[in-house]
Amino acid sequence: MSLFLLSVLLLLLFLSSTLYRLVNIRRKRSISPSIDPETYRRIIEGKGLYQKVHNQLNARQSRAIPNQRLRAVFGIENALTTDNEIHAKRFLRQAKGLINLPPTAWKSLSGLVRSAARRSIDGAMANNPDNPRVMLTNLVQVLVLRVVLSVLFRMETGALEIPDDDLLRLAEAINDAWTSSKDKTHLVSFQDNISLQNSLKTVFPHLNCLDPQENPLNLVIPGFETMWRIVLRLFIEINYTSGLQHPEWQRIMTAFAIAPTKDEFERRNGEESVSAEMLVNEALRLYPPTKRVYRAFHPMGSDAAEVLKADIEKAQTATHIWGSDAGLFDPRRWGTLTPQQKLAFFPFGSKPFVCPAQAAFGPRAIALVVGALLVELGGEWSLCVGAECTGSLVPGVRLSNERTEYRDLCLARAGPV
Repeated sequence: MSLFLLSVLLLLLFLSSTLYRLVNIRRKRSISPSIDPETYRRIIEGKGLYQKVHNQLNARQSRAIPNQRLRAVFGIENALTTDNEIHAKRFLRQAKGLINLPPTAWKSLSGLVRSAARRSIDGAMANNPDNPRVMLTNLVQVLVLRVVLSVLFRMETGALEIPDDDLLRLAEAINDAWTSSKDKTHLVSFQDNISLQNSLKTVFPHLNCLDPQENPLNLVIPGFETMWRIVLRLFIEINYTSGLQHPEWQRIMTAFAIAPTKDEFERRNGEESVSAEMLVNEALRLYPPTKRVYRAFHPMGSDAAEVLKADIEKAQTATHIWGSDAGLFDPRRWGTLTPQQKLAFFPFGSKPFVCPAQAAFGPRAIALVVGALLVELGGEWSLCVGAECTGSLVPGVRLSNERTEYRDLCLARAGPV
């Protein structure tokens, strides 16, 4: 057994003395595909499948145990990975304070994102003026990281000064580490991940990345992971698939990017009476940033625990809840939701573990980045894979929600903008 694997095993076993009781973990338990959203919410709460069966682990222990892989690969200690109530609440208070933006801050953030988008687009075009191409996923990841730096680290204009290449290296290192965390045989610890450490030191030279509580990934991971994939898919839906038949959707999102107020976010426009909020909610329904949530469950009288799965993606796309068009991107459904649909929508988690970004910041930040892309790109850009423009993205067909999908998509336009 390698020294690293031994250290991970010891971490999972002996942290129990300070984090949670020593338990044996069985395999993840499969659950009926027809399970109802209420039971999924019980699992997220750490209460297991059945009301009458008590979980010996408290809610934070139930959450922390499956998330130890994140602690190992990212070197973090935050509300996702700790069962220490005091530390978790302190972290959440900090996060809530950072994302509680006044109207003037939203206006400044809009200017920053649009300036960053324009600079990235101009840079890509300067490299190849005769056949300008912009790597879409790279552009989205850079913009989302600039939002994270500006808001969660109060960098403000400093978030614009970091080169795109440095941010891309950080994004790639995070994605590689996340993929590694899913594979126990190839899991790379944060202490051994020199590439991730170096990319962090470049962006955060004054922070101690090796201190689990000071590690900037404590804030970067929730912010970046919550946003970039949903921004990418909402942009594609509006500009290249479902939105082709609804040009007013682009106008709605660009209007919010220019005037990012609460009223503009909620205002319904056009004959279809659709708002930016409805567009974001529909994207969050079809493409939840966290597809599945895992909780450890240790029944009374048992000598072992099992890991239960709450399948958020399944609940939010189930035809028996959302209708036969559940796979269709249609923001109009948000005009009237049934009680069951409201119960089945929880892209930001469920009590007592609701992401603090749910109330305002998360949905509006998603809309802001998508709107900024639409404003700054302008004109006619084709969606391509490598040298070939793609026709594989079809209106009415749900996009893939896999992490590595669409990495090769680029935007191409003949001639200068």
